[in-house]
Amino acid sequence: MSVWLYALIVRLISPFHGRARQFISHRRGIFERLESDFKNHEGKLIWIHCASLGEYEQARPILSQLQERRPTVKVLLTFFSPSGLLAFKDHELVDFLDYLPLDSRRNASRFLETVRPGLAIFIKYELWYYYLMTLKAKEIPLLLVSGIFRPSQIFFHPMGKFYLRALSTVNHFFLQDDYSAALLRSRRIRAYTVAGDTRFDRVLEVANGVREVVFIDVFKGDEKLIVLGSVWASDMSHLLPILEGNVADFKFIIAPHQIDDLGLYEKIPTSVKYSELNEENAPTARVVIVDYYGSLSKLYGYADFAIVGGAFRGALHNVLEPAVYGIPVFFGADASNEKFVEAIELVKYGGGFTYSSATDLQSKLDEMNEDPELYQEVCGKSRAYVTGRTGASGHVMKKIEELI
Repeated sequence: MSVWLYALIVRLISPFHGRARQFISHRRGIFERLESDFKNHEGKLIWIHCASLGEYEQARPILSQLQERRPTVKVLLTFFSPSGLLAFKDHELVDFLDYLPLDSRRNASRFLETVRPGLAIFIKYELWYYYLMTLKAKEIPLLLVSGIFRPSQIFFHPMGKFYLRALSTVNHFFLQDDYSAALLRSRRIRAYTVAGDTRFDRVLEVANGVREVVFIDVFKGDEKLIVLGSVWASDMSHLLPILEGNVADFKFIIAPHQIDDLGLYEKIPTSVKYSELNEENAPTARVVIVDYYGSLSKLYGYADFAIVGGAFRGALHNVLEPAVYGIPVFFGADASNEKFVEAIELVKYGGGFTYSSATDLQSKLDEMNEDPELYQEVCGKSRAYVTGRTGASGHVMKKIEELI
């Protein structure tokens, strides 16, 4: 689907869909804002582009290192999705922040003439044709960070030569795995480094930082805690029986992927919304419903087990966020999981487990909970999987310093 067809569909449904309205309304006046921001800008600028918040987590370690090692270089961060920009909090790491204008020859040219970056960095999948071709024409180097490729992508299709041409404009690819490297080689692209995924650096950074969440220590007390992270209704059809059968023996934190409608979760007995949690009700509550964004990666630090949502929608959430704390990580068994390399690897490594039903999940929880030695063994494997794969952002920084 072309970006303009996508934009047309979004415009048509925007009167009935809140996120579509945001996509349209927040893009109004982009160029006026950019022209105002960059009117008097001088000096070196790096432009980093992310689709949404998930991709930003891959950019975050690079931003931290830029601030530390090249503090005089300015950074423009753009998002494609409103959910990415609206949830963004690390304003101290960037100098300019906005949405990316839709991909067209005219927009790409106007955008680059306005902001005048010395280097562009795209994260993972963000490869917009006209932006790539215009960057090449203006001789602005481009890096792709945490890239991952599969044969089903248009670049490798017999009819995809148009897009392959754009792919060849990237100056250097930092790839997550050897399979992606082999695909690029098959198309005679050899400017790559298999560096791994910068998310490993990011989750370790979060785990090693301050992660206190107010009242959660009081809520957990001396009991075992299961965190259900970024769950959807499709996950809860399996997980509600787990809550009902274990709420006397475990405490639970539920972090819904969407907090717009908490009706499904508020019906759970002995539950309290996080916004209503206090010193008085925290010790007696059995279930906390997280009704705001931004704390999930810290909440995993309190957990004894993590159940990560999204698999049954083909959109598994980040399994590295809980794994870095050295706890068993469970998620739904679904064919779509094959595109989440880290999830497949975590299972093979022995720190992650899939489940196909509530009965299956209960059996695996019981086995681990009743065998302390097995539990500790799994915890060690989970943590070791993450810590053994950090360092990707260092490879990226070395190339950045060569180019800027």
